[in-house]
Amino acid sequence: MKGSPLSYNILMITDTTGNRIAANSAELSVLAEQLSPSSGGRKCFLICGREIAERAGAFSAQTGFHAYVADSRGFRYPNPALTADVVVNLIEETPFDYVCFLHTAAGCQAAAVTAAKTGAVCISAVNDMRIQENRDIIFQRALFNGKMVMETRPVNRPVVLTVLPGAFSYDPNDKGQSAQPDITSIKVEGTSDGYQPLEITSADDTDAAIDKADIIIAAGRGIGSEENLELVNRMARLFPNAAVAASRPLCDLKWLPYSRQVGATGKTVAPKLYLACGISGAQQHLYGMKDSQCIVAVNTDSNAAIFSVADFCIVADVTAFLPTLADMYEKQRNNQSDT
Repeated sequence: MKGSPLSYNILMITDTTGNRIAANSAELSVLAEQLSPSSGGRKCFLICGREIAERAGAFSAQTGFHAYVADSRGFRYPNPALTADVVVNLIEETPFDYVCFLHTAAGCQAAAVTAAKTGAVCISAVNDMRIQENRDIIFQRALFNGKMVMETRPVNRPVVLTVLPGAFSYDPNDKGQSAQPDITSIKVEGTSDGYQPLEITSADDTDAAIDKADIIIAAGRGIGSEENLELVNRMARLFPNAAVAASRPLCDLKWLPYSRQVGATGKTVAPKLYLACGISGAQQHLYGMKDSQCIVAVNTDSNAAIFSVADFCIVADVTAFLPTLADMYEKQRNNQSDT
């Protein structure tokens, strides 16, 4: 790339609940460093929460970036509309070139409101970027369950981005010794924009098993019907410390609770074995399981995106493959016990 390093003003918005900052919020700093390698541009976080100053200071020291802190009772629970109001006010004070949200339910809503109120370009579900020789910045996002990649070049600024969690890997060790906290408190007027979140209902703790399971049998829409979940459950019962998970479409259908969802808007897992059954492989799902030690994918579509990350690709009907696999495994296990 010719010329001096690019220099942009970049605002990164953390995901928070109450006084807790989502760990993957730090991933936005990796994208910011790639967008603006020069030290000339301002790169800073916005942290909205309730009684969050202490953790905001620790987060600033950990990442080495300045942080604006908006502490308000309106942020006790995620409040995208109020977050967008704060972001818009900051943009009016400082001409940020890029405003980066995580691609989560709250982040997407806040990003859309921010773009609408400022007239900014909005690019969602960004999973990669590159800088061309002419210094144009190209953002990538997946289409059609990961079968196609769309490249987008914004021609105007500011640009609002939503970034897929896990797309830009953050290693806190890269920062070396922690810096001193560098935060600025900002006043928040009001508590909401037409509504106020009242509570968050915790998921059933019994579904937390997928976080700690050594083996995950994950079901997608390709299993055909809710009754076929028994095939997946049977497979999971064959192994110690195994759990059943799902892609988002199955959770949307209420076949399994959202606490079992793996993906960018669900849980991130890294088991020893991940058996994906009838999952096409949307980019959002891949980022939730791509770090698994061994990935086995079963799908009738030989071009399924899940095969791009799988160690073993099996083109077959899940409803025929799983019973056969279970029978063979049980037979082999029984033979071993006899000897």
